[in-house]
Amino acid sequence: TLRYDRPAWSLGMRWQHLPSVGPEPGSNTFPVKAYDEFDVFASWSFKEKYRLQAGIDNFLDEAPAVVGATATNAALNSTNSNYDTFGRRVFIGLQVSM
Repeated sequence: TLRYDRPAWSLGMRWQHLPSVGPEPGSNTFPVKAYDEFDVFASWSFKEKYRLQAGIDNFLDEAPAVVGATATNAALNSTNSNYDTFGRRVFIGLQVSM
């Protein structure tokens, strides 16, 4: 995670890398390719008590890796919890301090 903060605003980026994984010895499963996901986010504080936050998770809309595929089953849409299965997501929020 890399973040640049100023008194009234901030910008940031997060990079998640999962390395490639080869098949187990004697297994007929295909290897899993490396996976990189980037998130970007920003915030802006104003009028002393408001903070607006926004960002995009999985900015490049990287598809999840197929895990457990073999020559006979293709394992379509099979993945595990380490990969983003939802694709690109946008968020926005407002924080109010009392």
